[in-house]
Amino acid sequence: MSFYRSYPSPNGELSVLIGTASFHHFSSGIDVEMANVDIGMKKEGLVSNTYSFSAGHQGRWQWQRDGALTSNLKLVDSRGYIIARFNNASWSVKKQGTFDILGMMDQLDLIMVSGLARVEYQRRSASTRNGAVLASAPH
Repeated sequence: MSFYRSYPSPNGELSVLIGTASFHHFSSGIDVEMANVDIGMKKEGLVSNTYSFSAGHQGRWQWQRDGALTSNLKLVDSRGYIIARFNNASWSVKKQGTFDILGMMDQLDLIMVSGLARVEYQRRSASTRNGAVLASAPH
C-alpha cells in the first residue's frame, strides 16, 4: 500500500511518495516506511489491539481501540495525550470513516500513514474473520 502527497504544478499534478505499508499474512505485523525509514509499527501483545511505533524525537505513539465494543481508533502519545482519532462509519455504505487530527500538525504525514495502515489492517482482519465464519458454517 503506497501513500502519495499531490501538488499542483504547471505540467499537471505532481505526486510524491510519502510512505508505504505492507501487511504480513501469517502474523499481525505491519511494516510502515516513511522516507526510507521503518517506523517499527508493532502489536503490543498477543491479544492486544494496540500498535505502537517510533515517532522520532516525539517518543513512542500508539494506535489503540477507542472503547471495547467499537472499531474506532485513537492515536496516543507517550504522555497519554490524544493526537488523532479515527471514527469508523460502520453503519454507512459509502463511508469508511473520518480522521480527526487533534494536534501535531507538523507530523501529519506520520499520523495519516500510520493511521490508514492501522485502519486497513483492521479491515483486512475483519474480512478474514468473516470469511472464516462463512467457511465454517454448516451447509
